[in-house]
Amino acid sequence: MDAFAGFPEKIEEVQHLELGEDFKATPKSFDVALSLEFGDREALRAFSVHPEYVPVLDLVHEI
Repeated sequence: MDAFAGFPEKIEEVQHLELGEDFKATPKSFDVALSLEFGDREALRAFSVHPEYVPVLDLVHEI
């Protein structure tokens, strides 16, 4: 989760970030919830290839 925490400071396209860990721990729940806000679709596109984000995405796919 720490990998996501610095996004607003490191990636200017990220306007807002909310991150939370699972507190229910049921078989159907997820481990983490992540919500990111962008000003527009172009900002989202820029984020999706940002050098700070791509390694984190690789980590998420690995997990």
